[in-house]
Amino acid sequence: MWEPWIKKKKIELSEISNQSYEQLRNYKVKNFVKNMERESLIYKLDLLHKIVPPKNKVSSSYEYDQTRIAKLDEARHKIVHDNDWTFHPIDFDSEFGYWNFLNFYFLSVVSNNLSLKISDEMSKYWKQQVSGETKNDT
Repeated sequence: MWEPWIKKKKIELSEISNQSYEQLRNYKVKNFVKNMERESLIYKLDLLHKIVPPKNKVSSSYEYDQTRIAKLDEARHKIVHDNDWTFHPIDFDSEFGYWNFLNFYFLSVVSNNLSLKISDEMSKYWKQQVSGETKNDT
């Protein structure tokens, strides 16, 4: 699944010595991911979607919405990096909830693609969050 992003990466002779293809591939993937630190959030999330595309819909309320994420990230960037506290037409409370659910969305996408099993406790928590229930409601 990583080959399209690392297949043209150069390998020095010193890296080849006594290493299997899998070791070299893992090394290149690790470097690729490390270099992603410098990329924008949108680029990273788009790339994640390309590497592990969603197999089925998780929740219509919490889909990956690039436009929504870009607006929130732009406002966050202005506040954090430009010290721009002017009015931002974003409901940060609502968007913070969206960001939290987006974590579960990507967890689900990656887990489904790689056939990983999410623990029963995590599944229960996720279902409660998506349905709007809390522990006190049950």
